Amino acid sequence: MLKNLITYHVNTSNELRTNFVEGYCFKDYLSSLFINNDYEYFWSSTKWEDLDKEYTKKSRIENRLGLRYNNILDLVEHHYLKFDGAPSIYFPEGLRFVKIKMPFAKLNFNNWTSSIKQIGIQLYWLNPNIKEEILYFYLYQTVLTYVTFPNNERFLDYRLRHIKGHINESISYYSLICDELSSKVKAITDQILEMPYHDIVPRKNGIINFLNNPDYELSEKELKAFQNKIQGDYKSDLTSSRIQDLIMNWDFLRSGTITKDKLALKLSINRSTVARRWKKYKGLIESLNLQYLKNAA
Repeated sequence: MLKNLITYHVNTSNELRTNFVEGYCFKDYLSSLFINNDYEYFWSSTKWEDLDKEYTKKSRIENRLGLRYNNILDLVEHHYLKFDGAPSIYFPEGLRFVKIKMPFAKLNFNNWTSSIKQIGIQLYWLNPNIKEEILYFYLYQTVLTYVTFPNNERFLDYRLRHIKGHINESISYYSLICDELSSKVKAITDQILEMPYHDIVPRKNGIINFLNNPDYELSEKELKAFQNKIQGDYKSDLTSSRIQDLIMNWDFLRSGTITKDKLALKLSINRSTVARRWKKYKGLIESLNLQYLKNAA
């Protein structure tokens, strides 16, 4: 998740650190997850969601950590009967769902806790049985990715002089930062897990137009072709419905006879769109126009 490839090492003190150029570290709170005295550990710059998507394709399980990042599968189950044998269901107005949504931009070092806590609450709601160390690790990785770290002598001097216990001036700046972040993330993790699960109201912060039938194994190209067709059919039916409604409620006194150009102008659509459907309504239009001209004579 960090910008560069990170190599993790586990040393004899059970402290997990990185050789990342800026020296970010993981304290021993998580060391039990990674202890292996014979190997080095690698973590790529790929985001969690991308890793899990790739893993899902290969193994057909949700992801290697057993975490959910959205509740789309719940929606599929809820709307399953609507598939009626089709590969996808189209929702023209969109269907809202719960997802893990990362910040749009970097977070300020002095004002990031509320954003990270909300991410943690979403993750907890989606994964009620999540282990404390996994929730902590996820949030800590998110902090390292999205929080902007100050890097100046004034900030370091303030931290060294005002944080209890840090009196050794040789203490690494980034080690100090990691201690502070780790403590805050641990507190956030504890707060989230102490929340009554059934009292949590997650944010429905995602919107989707299609649900895919789990009974089908279509390629991405095949699925997209089907979705384009049902979306196109819906839009075509909607346009036809709008044309028909306008014809049936035509104001002859103000607009005169019905023509292709007038229909297109009033509906703000191309004339060719009206022309393709003209045959369907031609008899009705000719009848209405004739009746109007007779009454006006």
